[in-house]
Amino acid sequence: MKLVFFENQGCLDTYNKPITREDKREFVNLLQCKRGLKRNDLPVFSAIDTLKIALKLHGDQLVLGWSGGKCSTIVLHMALKLKPDIKVIFTNTGVEFPENVKYVRKVTNLWNVNLTELKPDTSFWKIVEEYGFPQIQSKSYRQKRQSWNKNQDKKPMCCFLLKELKRFAFYKEHNITGDIGGLRACESRTRAIHIGRMGMIYYVKRGMVTYHPIALWNKRKCEKYLEDNKIPFNETYITQNRNGCWACTAYIGWKNNLLKYSPKMYEFLRKKMRKKQGPLDTLLKVKKL
Repeated sequence: MKLVFFENQGCLDTYNKPITREDKREFVNLLQCKRGLKRNDLPVFSAIDTLKIALKLHGDQLVLGWSGGKCSTIVLHMALKLKPDIKVIFTNTGVEFPENVKYVRKVTNLWNVNLTELKPDTSFWKIVEEYGFPQIQSKSYRQKRQSWNKNQDKKPMCCFLLKELKRFAFYKEHNITGDIGGLRACESRTRAIHIGRMGMIYYVKRGMVTYHPIALWNKRKCEKYLEDNKIPFNETYITQNRNGCWACTAYIGWKNNLLKYSPKMYEFLRKKMRKKQGPLDTLLKVKKL
């Protein structure tokens, strides 16, 4: 397979680098997304045009959700060029990687971001005590381990209570009608299907409109943008391939990621899990597939 095959599908720009397995996976996801967009007759916009549409339709009633991750930081950088005082929110769940919190505050001061840091009224550990640890959101993964439960096929309760409740309250208080995110179709098959079905701009609950400017970008394009624009590096990525809560157990690979970051934090989390009875207690003893 040649690089030009990827380029013709709009997945990769020209790079003097060999094609990796991740490139191929991203290409498959993007191709599936583009087929969905075409099948559902949904328009495709450039990142800047998507942001301009959002700003024109919502003005000061627009907010950008920033996690400190690479994708949302790229979108933030673009948005600040168009509207320097755009409202930005960062939800500090209390179990964020310390490096990520430092990064968000550093960039906020450096770029003079109009940031509101949201903090939940409860803690991750209280939620875990009541609802249990979040389950891996992969049906096939849990079926193989005989831990499948239809009631678990939902967004983890910690995500709702730590992130969404505060975000909804902010939207209501500031009369927000549109929000901007950094979701990318290449990241997973689920996201590819979602963007292919909904598009880059779509209505969500509560009358909100969501915008995903870099929905059709791949990892290499993101890295090139970060490099070209000399965007500060988030040290979370020194040991992690994702940015999120360090105590999250809702994705495949959480164990290895946390061990790489801090064996002590992993042992702390494992002790907490052993005290709390549930399906994940048995998963800890099962060898990785």
